[in-house]
Amino acid sequence: MKSHNTTPKPAAAIATLLALTLALALHAATAPAARAQQTQPPPTWTLNADGHLSLDGHPQFLSGANYIPSRDWYMILKNWTPTTIATIETDMKAMRDIGVRIIRFPPLWPLLQDDDGNINTTTLDHLDELLTIAHRNNITVQVEFFTGGVDGATMLPTWAEGNIFTDPRIIARETELVTAIANRLKNNPGLFGYDYGNEIDILYRRLMRGLKIHATPAQIRDWMLTITHAAKTADPARTVAPGLASGRSPDTPFNVWNIADATDFATVHAYPYFDGTIKYDPWLGQRTLYNMNYALAYAAMAGKPVMVQENGFSEWWVGNHHAIASALRISLVGTWAQGGIAYLWWGSHDNPLDYRIPVEKNARFSQPQVLDGGIMNHLEYAEGLLDSANRPKIYGHEFKRWAALIERLGVNWRETLPTLYLLQPDDTGKGFPDKIQLTAFTLAKQAHTNVKLWPEQTPIPPDAAAVIIANIALTEKGKANIARYLNAGGTVYQSWVNDFAKNITVAETGDTLENPAFQVTLPVAGVPMRNTPGFPLFDGERLRVNVPKLKIKTITSITGPETRVLLSTIPEKSADKKSLQKQPVFTETKIGAGKYYYLAANLEDALVWTYNPWLADNSDKIYRVLRPDHPIDIDTKLVELYAKERDGEKILVLLNRSDATQLVTVYSRDAVALQNYETRAPLGAGREISITLKPGEVLIATMTGD
Repeated sequence: MKSHNTTPKPAAAIATLLALTLALALHAATAPAARAQQTQPPPTWTLNADGHLSLDGHPQFLSGANYIPSRDWYMILKNWTPTTIATIETDMKAMRDIGVRIIRFPPLWPLLQDDDGNINTTTLDHLDELLTIAHRNNITVQVEFFTGGVDGATMLPTWAEGNIFTDPRIIARETELVTAIANRLKNNPGLFGYDYGNEIDILYRRLMRGLKIHATPAQIRDWMLTITHAAKTADPARTVAPGLASGRSPDTPFNVWNIADATDFATVHAYPYFDGTIKYDPWLGQRTLYNMNYALAYAAMAGKPVMVQENGFSEWWVGNHHAIASALRISLVGTWAQGGIAYLWWGSHDNPLDYRIPVEKNARFSQPQVLDGGIMNHLEYAEGLLDSANRPKIYGHEFKRWAALIERLGVNWRETLPTLYLLQPDDTGKGFPDKIQLTAFTLAKQAHTNVKLWPEQTPIPPDAAAVIIANIALTEKGKANIARYLNAGGTVYQSWVNDFAKNITVAETGDTLENPAFQVTLPVAGVPMRNTPGFPLFDGERLRVNVPKLKIKTITSITGPETRVLLSTIPEKSADKKSLQKQPVFTETKIGAGKYYYLAANLEDALVWTYNPWLADNSDKIYRVLRPDHPIDIDTKLVELYAKERDGEKILVLLNRSDATQLVTVYSRDAVALQNYETRAPLGAGREISITLKPGEVLIATMTGD
């Protein structure tokens, strides 16, 4: 990207002068009115019992961005001039024009509280005015309390360079700041709510490395409860969120259970680059794009609503605005379709290429390039929906399109696809198998199901069509929960470890198969058999697992008529031309009133280490065995499906999570007619309707009887 010319052309200079004049006039004219307005009860965002956000009782989904001012970065609260006010006014108008309804803003901690612990009331005045400008542009603001780390910089008041989570002296000053912020902003109609601070878990890790501080999960929970209590005491009407992505296992300090106890809703921060999924699939790929949805499902597991608070694809990573537009629409629509309460892109604007973060003495825990000259990571200069001249990018226009469409759709749609629960291990101290779980989540999505996550230590919910146990051994409590679910008629899949089929003997040792393929082996001698509708395996076909090597355990014996073999190894020819005996590898066993499917292979673990295996892989058929028959299905595993209903209306949501064009056939038990929800163009009618989706394309279709 070229650096911006700092010498304005005559027309640009006139425009700048006009914007400045307008801002000054608005400031002078509206400041008394704003103060008068703030004496009235401000509009309030609340959480409904069904988990949706509501503004004064009207439920809605919020689309927005993390606000990066188009100039002066987050120092804008310090460098407050008439030009600053004009910049904010212009920024807010530009964001409003592309459909941004909510922004998250991080006032820097040392700007709010000085090195002596004194609260800077002038900065609070500026923050209050920023919210007023946002409200004037129909934008609501989520404000952060403690932004000590952002964009690679670490900026703290000197007194806070310690254990900010356990030191009573530091916590006392923190609660003073929280109280001051809430008291100042609570009557501002532009206020949405609060969060603890920009990724304060990362700040914790920096302080842990630099100062050798430590906090236990229990101490972190107590700290969060203290901060939430201070905020709610000053402003009981507003929500408090964590402002970070929850840890993936119970032994991490900011785990999802502690967050659920202390906050009103959870937040997701998901990036394919930082989360490492680009090592497994391309930018427009399966696990790369499902990464955010998996994080959303994980956060929802604790029972609180979830906001996708940070998600983004920097141009420094991708280098293609059209690809970023595809990723954005899939992520935005996917958040809404999966039941998230809001979606915020990181960020609103590019930082100007010549901007440098002020390097101060309290930035000593910052990244090296920040300390060496205030240079941010390259990605921070090119990730905005708008450039630093407030011009929408291609994906800024795409944001506008889909935010408006989601606003038309509204909320309270019920998902009708069968729900599969992916069991999460209670594995304190053993390390969380995150990439394996994401791969299992992807396979379950490829089977066109509604996928949720669930902790093994909690009884299985009644809406579970099936439970997936991917490559993990359960605790005794987990086994007891699954055994009850099976005996009551549930369906369970487990790979590698056989915890439940006692009539199947499995050796601890086995083989490693190169480029494995299995053969469907359905009939059982002397036993009549009929598969249920939608059963994906056909007698005699071969099923390929597209991995270089797959570990399988040897099933040495199967006793009793309650088990049938679904897949077997394909025998090789011996030297005397006789076929070696095939070995069972995937079985179905009746247990109580339920069914238990056992795969004697490390399927999900093996797929983790295979880059983009999906085109030549049939592993989704193993998961499709778990899917009960449903009136609607599609034939393309690389396209995600939702089938939703509300008050007699029905819609289908199709998301092409791949970088190739997909021909999709929609299958319906009864004849239906499909119409493009956005354009109202007919898509076809009947029991089989073919639709072409371009790479990364999203389609929402209304469905009616033919």
